[in-house]
Amino acid sequence: MLQAAADGGDPLVVIVSFDFKAKALKTVGVGELKAEMDAGRFCWVDVDVANVDAARKMLTDLALCAPEIVEDSLTRDPATQIARYDDYIHLVLSGCRLVEGPTGHKFDLERVDAIMGEMFLLTLHRGQPVFLEAVRKAYRADFLRFAQSPSFLLYELWDHLIDNYLNVHKAFEERVEAVQRSLHGEVDESIFGIASELGSDLLHLRK
Repeated sequence: MLQAAADGGDPLVVIVSFDFKAKALKTVGVGELKAEMDAGRFCWVDVDVANVDAARKMLTDLALCAPEIVEDSLTRDPATQIARYDDYIHLVLSGCRLVEGPTGHKFDLERVDAIMGEMFLLTLHRGQPVFLEAVRKAYRADFLRFAQSPSFLLYELWDHLIDNYLNVHKAFEERVEAVQRSLHGEVDESIFGIASELGSDLLHLRK
């Protein structure tokens, strides 16, 4: 879904314009964003900020949120938080990406900043977070079938984030079961290291 600018140096960005009365949506360019919002259409602006300098410049030009929010999204680690401003709210969400380790599935955290105002949702992230990819696959059908207001996009974010957590939780259950099975019969000392690593990973997941 994401599209890069022609010169390859700009951040990956896609803007979707929603008309809730007409039940219509379309992809628009950065230069069309202001006109779409002025015409009363809500816009989802999704930006991959992996190219930090280009993302900072573009987001500064768009001026949809305070500069400190942009800097946080570009420089800070994954977290979970909410902040309220006069014209928008700022959510920081942390999804999980399962990675294969020597003792089974581990996970990496994926930060997504979501800034929602009256006429826009701005999402900032590095790469393609798992739960945000799921949102991209589902939002069009859900918009056409169910959506009455822009709040449906927040529901999409939370719904797929929870699914993401449940999938990670299931993978950790399988690791626990594998450790339990290995405790039956003859046990070597390596199990202590595996159990210790699993405990550390579970604490990290809980946090």
